[in-house]
Amino acid sequence: MPGDALSQDPAELRRRIDSSKAHPARVYDVFLGGKDHYPADLDAAAA
Repeated sequence: MPGDALSQDPAELRRRIDSSKAHPARVYDVFLGGKDHYPADLDAAAA
């Protein structure tokens, strides 16, 4: 399907991820003890 996330260039997808802002899915990952999160997500989980 044209325009969906899977058809986009991986470099473009990495550029669109804003790791300076917490994301609910990554904050949930922190609560589950996962490894896929950024410092902003850790801060949000600790709040």
